[in-house]
Order: sequence, then C-alpha cells, then structure tokens
Amino acid sequence: MNPWILIAESGDFIEVPKGTFGAFKVSLDELLALQKGIMGDEQLKAAASRGFANPSHLEELLTRTDIPQSRLLRVRANLSSALSSSHISSENLQAIISKLKSAKTLDEFDQVFAELRHPNRLIHSGAVAENSSIFTSAKKGNEYTLGSTKVKIDPVSEADALYLAKDGSIHIDEVKNTASALRDKLLKIPDQLQRMKDWCNLDSRNRKIGIIIETESGWTDLFAARPGETAALKILIDGQVPLTIASCNLTVSKMDDLWNAVMRKYKKLRIQGMWSNWNNFYSQMSTLKEAETFLEISLK
Repeated sequence: MNPWILIAESGDFIEVPKGTFGAFKVSLDELLALQKGIMGDEQLKAAASRGFANPSHLEELLTRTDIPQSRLLRVRANLSSALSSSHISSENLQAIISKLKSAKTLDEFDQVFAELRHPNRLIHSGAVAENSSIFTSAKKGNEYTLGSTKVKIDPVSEADALYLAKDGSIHIDEVKNTASALRDKLLKIPDQLQRMKDWCNLDSRNRKIGIIIETESGWTDLFAARPGETAALKILIDGQVPLTIASCNLTVSKMDDLWNAVMRKYKKLRIQGMWSNWNNFYSQMSTLKEAETFLEISLK
C-alpha cells in the first residue's frame, strides 16, 4: 500500500494515515528517497549542467507555479533517484525534464511524470540487469545497446521503456498514467499493441512486453466501452499482454479472472434484484484491494 505523508515545519517527511488534511500519497520508493534525503534544487541544477543539452529547462520546471507543490516534490525525489542511478542516460532525462517543463495541462504533466516514475520503479524493484540502461522514448530505426546485446524496436514506432531485465529478457513497456489514457491510446492507435506483439514474436524466448498504468486512480476505466468498442482490459486479455497497475502485476490469467469475476458479480446482483448501475458497481471497487473484497477474488 502506498504511504501518505506530510511535510513538517522542520522540513521532515512524516508518514500519516490516509485522509489526513494536507497529506499526499507517494510510492514506497519515493518515500525511501525522501527519507534518505533528496537533492536540493542547487544540487539538481548542478547535476543537470553536466551532459544536458538544455540545463535551464530544469530550473524552469522546478519554478513552475501552476503545478501543485506536492507534485513538484515528487518530481524532485524521482529526479534525485534517477540522477543517482547509472541506468538512465542524461539524454533521456533531459527529454523528460523538457517535456515536464513544457506540459500545458496537469494531465499532460502527469503522463510525462509516469514515464519517469516507471524506470525508477524498475530500479527500486531490482528488475533491471546491472549493466543495462533503461531507454525512455526509444525510436524505431535506432539501435540500442543493452548489456552486450544490440536491439532495435522495429516494427514498434516508439517505446516508453526499453531495457534488459535481470533474467536476461529484453522488455518493451507501454506506460500510461491512467487507465483512461491507455483506453484512449488503444482506440487512437490500435496497431501499437500488435506491433509490440510482432516485435516480441521476432525472438519470443528472449523478449517480453507489458502495459504499465502508473496510478490505480480510475483503474475501472479498463472496463469502459462505448457501443461497438472493446474494453481495454478485454483487448489486453485477448492479446495475451500482461498489465501492471501501480505496483500490482497482473498476469493474463489474473486479468481473465478479474474480468470473469466482474461478469459473475454483475449477474449475481441482477438475480438478487440488487443491481442499480455500472457507476455504483465500480464505486465499490475504487482500488484493487477493494476489488478483491467486493469480487471475492485474489489478484496476487
């Protein structure tokens, strides 16, 4: 479970119960970074002055007044972790910082932030091979070196994360901040998932793909579908593509269990005369933990 924190007058970070006034939620790796001590703005700017094409973009990012201070604190924690790691190149960090600096809306900002959060989650979990870089926004046609292996992402046009895992497999991950953003991507660019599968099938023994949703807020949008559309969760199940929501890794089998549990619960409520509408239904499972209780299943 992700902790909630407050910033004390002393500047220390205090873990508090959910719902505490003024508190905001962070992930476990962010909490560890904050407790360990993150870089001050001058340290961050000094680090960004080495190997960064546009170091001034960092100062512009850190001084934005239209972004909540809690969000900028998380940015500082994640940049501190990323700059302390050898896994993410200066070029990739520069691109993320520039996009964060230029993001026009909070939704756009959060989507870019998710693309920074994901590499840090991978590093924190120990999923990445020690000698591997994590390439963000990898492009079709370019050759990337992962350990002693060279690889292209073709026929995928762009990958949010490309890296070598500890088990020796090469991964491409599609990263979205919310389930709604994933749903929109699957509708607008339906070929992306097939291209990822085609890339994987070029060397299925050594390649893996996955979909990453940074936050579980609004995760039930995975079930949403207008007439004539297929729900995002069903698309992933049919495509045999695993999904991670926040820190919860769902195999295709678990995703199928989840889908069937929702259909089963829906039919049960209809038979019992207790059905009202889908909005009320999904409000009872706003988190994955609540879903396990409401649907009587385990997602572990």
